[in-house]
This record gives sequence, structure tokens and C-alpha cells, in this order.
Amino acid sequence: MMSKITEKIFKGSKHYITSNFGDRSSIVVNGVTTPTFHNGTDYGTDGKKLPQYALEKGTIVNLGTDQAGAKFVVINYPRLNVNMSHYHLDSIKVSKNQQVDNNTIIGYTGKTGLATGIHLHLAIYDLNKKEYVDPEVFAETYEEETSDVSFKVGDKVVVNGTLYSNSYGGKAGKTLVNHEGIITIINLKGTKPYHIDKLGWVAKENISTNANVKTYTVVKGDTLSRIAKKFNTTWQIIYEDNKKIIGSNPNLIKPGQVLTIK
Repeated sequence: MMSKITEKIFKGSKHYITSNFGDRSSIVVNGVTTPTFHNGTDYGTDGKKLPQYALEKGTIVNLGTDQAGAKFVVINYPRLNVNMSHYHLDSIKVSKNQQVDNNTIIGYTGKTGLATGIHLHLAIYDLNKKEYVDPEVFAETYEEETSDVSFKVGDKVVVNGTLYSNSYGGKAGKTLVNHEGIITIINLKGTKPYHIDKLGWVAKENISTNANVKTYTVVKGDTLSRIAKKFNTTWQIIYEDNKKIIGSNPNLIKPGQVLTIK
């Protein structure tokens, strides 16, 4: 069982620790010797480029590619007073100063930079202590954001997370990303209390209302970049959310297509 933090980052998808926080033996990667102090914890994903989500409400304060080639995103969480860094991403799906929440995909797990395999290097910088802290220790005292959002049967919701065979967990199924569905059954005694469509059960933190979801109808002369500017987002995010409508080529959008903007 992984920590409350990484369970939320990976939305319940399988992951595991590959290297702990603190002192460790250095290794040589791409001709570069790594430091003997590891300022975060590494989590493997069985070689899968899983989506990584923001933990809760926060702001993207930095992102890019470091000198070794690692793609990274840094999120400031004001409630926690920490900066959380996600390193070695395969791709980045957010922009600087963007506001995020627990249903925002910040990027996909990769092995860019000094990495020997696909994984997340998660580093947490405590702004009170002015030092890096062990993510696993930090997770032990982490309390989730409280929410007064309640759901009922028939609600339309957006699902980001792993489906399960029953409301108490059971067998894990496929992971949904930005799936719009309907709650069909509720069992509040279970840890996965909401049944979505005919697909399976999910936890409360894996669903959100679609009140903030907008639609846009493509007109002649539009490009994804122009549309992205109108909604203060990126064309990559719009494309990821609308692949089934747009098709394999993001440069070919057609007048009349209705795109979802999140």
C-alpha cells in the first residue's frame, strides 16, 4: 500500500518505491555521477507512462527541462506550505502560473534526464523548515482537503482514476482519464462508493462535477493554438481531452466540431 500522497498523484494506479529519500550510493547515468543524497523518493510504474495529477489546489510555480534533460513541474500548495516537484516526466501538460486541483493532469511519467527507467522522482520542499523532507514521512501526517461537495445518483461527473469491481475495492480495472459519466449506484459504506455508468466503482476523490467544463464549437480558420489562447490553456491539453473528436492529427480540426474545454 502506497502513501496517501502518491495514491492521489497516480489516482490508484499501481506504483512502488524504487529508491528512498536520504543517503544512498551514487550511480553513473549517461556519464554523470548522481549525488549521494537523494532529496526525494522514486516511484516505479512497471514501465508505464502513467498520468500524474496534482495533489490538491495549488499553483504551477516552475516547469521545464533541467541541465541533465529531465522534464519537471513544481507545484506550490499554499494550504500545506510546500513546493512539490515531479521529475523525469515524459511530457508536461500544464503551464506556469496555472491553477490546478486534484483532477489536473500535470504530466506523464517518463525517464527524461538522469534516469535508468520510467519513474516519478517526487521531492517535497518544506517552506517552513527551508529543507527537503521525506515524502513518505510527510504523507503520514497529510490530511486531505475537506470538501462539502456531495453527489447523488444521476449526477454527471468527470472521472479521473482507477475503476474497481466493487465498492470495497476488489479487483482493480482500467484507469479512466477525463471520462464524463453518470453515477448509477452509491454505497457510502464502501471505500469506492460511486458506481459510474456500467463500468465500475471509484473513490470520491476520483470524481468531480463538470460545472467548470466548457464547450467550444470550432469555426472556419480556428486552430487549437488560437482556441487555447481564448481559454488560457494549451493546445496540447485541449487535444488530449478531445482526441476522439479531432482524430490523430491535431492540426486538422473542422468547423462544427464541439470541443470540451477543462
